[in-house]
Amino acid sequence: MLHCLHKYGLLVVKNVPCKNSPPASAAFDPVDQSRLVSERVAPLMETFYGLLWDVVSLPDAENVAYTNVRLDLHQDLLYFESPPGIQLLHCQLNTVAGGEALFSDSFAQARHFRREYPDHYETLLRTPVAFHYRRLGRRRRFVRTTFEHDGLNEIERVNYSPPFMAPVEGLTFDEVQRFYEAFALWEQTVSDARWHHTRRYAKGDLIVFDNRRVLHARTAFESATGERHLRGSYLRLDDWRAAWRQHCGGTAAGGSDADDCPRSDWGWEDPTAESE
Repeated sequence: MLHCLHKYGLLVVKNVPCKNSPPASAAFDPVDQSRLVSERVAPLMETFYGLLWDVVSLPDAENVAYTNVRLDLHQDLLYFESPPGIQLLHCQLNTVAGGEALFSDSFAQARHFRREYPDHYETLLRTPVAFHYRRLGRRRRFVRTTFEHDGLNEIERVNYSPPFMAPVEGLTFDEVQRFYEAFALWEQTVSDARWHHTRRYAKGDLIVFDNRRVLHARTAFESATGERHLRGSYLRLDDWRAAWRQHCGGTAAGGSDADDCPRSDWGWEDPTAESE
């Protein structure tokens, strides 16, 4: 499991038991099955959503995730200094029409973008962007670039969450124009359906993915046709990497203790390769 998550950034654990407890009880359920699975890897990461949180459609929701509308591809909580490393979504119930989950490997997409548009890639690598959150007395803000490299000049991070991007600041008019031209092309790559993996949640599915690498989304769904209830949690990036190094580093994964970040040539294939 750890090796697959390290290599592909995404996995599905099937038939994880569901207690069908009401959403309000999630934070107080010490034997929630998704929690038992995740804590075999690392302790849960607490945020202002709690240790466990429920994704259900609510009237007058404070967060668009708690509605039935489409959510475009994004990563969670990039306005935190240390965003969650791993996200887990446990399907408690899903009988609605629509609501399919979409995932894409941003590392593979970034590698393709770097090859096809090197100048635009460089612009996104160098231009700082603030991600921010202001609601219900909570204020968060952190500045990142769209792409980040490691010491070997390989892709180490992709930061993509347009709804929480602040306007770019401190740039000349020409620099702003270059940034938005580059970002528009990057959005086209992200939105290209050839890169997407689509899955319909089944009761008992536990979807586990690398929030710093895999973008996630969902299609709209019809609330009147049934119920849709996911229970979510996060793991810290440092805790997840420590577990991977302990159990897989240098052995099952064929790497070393230092090779704790998946390289851009791992995992998902480039769907555009045949046409090139």
